[in-house]
Amino acid sequence: MRQMVILSLIVALCSGFALQPRAAVVSPPARSGRPQLLESEASIAAKERAANVRTANAEEEKALRVCRIEFAPYPEGKYNKIISDEDKVYPDAAERRRAAFDACRKDLPALASWSNIEIEATYNALERTPSEIFVNSPLGPFFLLSSFCIWRDGLAAWSIPPCKEYLDFCQIIPTIQFRG
Repeated sequence: MRQMVILSLIVALCSGFALQPRAAVVSPPARSGRPQLLESEASIAAKERAANVRTANAEEEKALRVCRIEFAPYPEGKYNKIISDEDKVYPDAAERRRAAFDACRKDLPALASWSNIEIEATYNALERTPSEIFVNSPLGPFFLLSSFCIWRDGLAAWSIPPCKEYLDFCQIIPTIQFRG
């Protein structure tokens, strides 16, 4: 019996059963006697979002990219501020969300006929451009500062020498006389 349990565990691991999402739930055996795998809440939500994605023309895509930036939490966009502010104008989170999307449609007339769900699903489905990644995320400043440090100090692991002009300037600094 113990060998059978170990063998079934090995078969389950090899067949990829253990690689199923954590939120997936196995229902009790149906009439056929086999357990059925139910979908997780996350995969159901992903399917619903994918069903609400609309195709956009060039003007609408440009508006959606602006909308994605303004709904972003970092750096906080103006529509995200409406959602995150817990003021007396919109005490309920759903009302704040509705107000943010109304402001979005008012500011971006290309999205006037779109629903809240369509706007959110479509801007999340858009591919991010390299410039969006470097400008609107912490990666841009990280790469900029890292590049400057490598240029200034070099990188021995990759045989990159430090900048000669910078080193020459550092040697001159103590001799510079300031008028006081």
